[in-house]
Amino acid sequence: MHLSYFEELAYDKLRQNIANNTEHYYNFDDTSWLDTYFNGVSYFSKSGMIVDDAKLDYEDSKKLTTDEKNSQDLTNVRILYEAYKKLTPLQARNKLMWSHLAHTKFKGYTVSRWINDSDPEGDGIQGTIAKRFFVTDQKGLIRMNAISRLWWAGYLTYDKNHSADPYHLTKILLTNQQIWADILDTPFCGNKKVIKGFLLGLKKYFDEGNTRTDLVDFVRECVKYFRRYEAVTNVDFLDESEISDIVYKFLIKS
Repeated sequence: MHLSYFEELAYDKLRQNIANNTEHYYNFDDTSWLDTYFNGVSYFSKSGMIVDDAKLDYEDSKKLTTDEKNSQDLTNVRILYEAYKKLTPLQARNKLMWSHLAHTKFKGYTVSRWINDSDPEGDGIQGTIAKRFFVTDQKGLIRMNAISRLWWAGYLTYDKNHSADPYHLTKILLTNQQIWADILDTPFCGNKKVIKGFLLGLKKYFDEGNTRTDLVDFVRECVKYFRRYEAVTNVDFLDESEISDIVYKFLIKS
């Protein structure tokens, strides 16, 4: 399957006219409205990048518990990353591609997961459409857009050296939506080595049987600590195991 992407002018027009097009973002299957909206003007192009086909797992999210949504997200990270693994990080920064996928091939998933569900961040329907169907910045690329967030979660956590389960760190990241957000809402959110090292430290701590009732706050404090550490130390010179040790030692002492 060839990946397609919005033309820049078409993307800008859609992004600027969300308020007038809101009704179209509730329909699971209708993508034909784009042809009518652009009235014969070319609004997307087909790239030379060929990826495997992917069918995301979804149903009306209103029927799912929080844990079930986390489990479904993990499933979809695996599905999408396996199919789109050929993408390089540079190619995966293409906001026009991810936005087109959210509007077309994966519209049903995007509507089900984000539009027809409650909005936990309180942005209203137009704000939710802007975040989940489009990409506004680096933060939006890695953790907001409905489709790109799945790929980046897979890319940043995939462990090719773990033959039993290369997604063992993905499970740690997706333990909780807030934990996912806190870890990726950082200056190092696109640094695979740092993210893997951080998650390896968390995994070591929990693999030893440690539990926390204040898990979200606990991880958030660890993120804050590592950000302070990063501010005075060039972590680019550290390997994953060294980063893991830094995180693990903080967790043990907390």
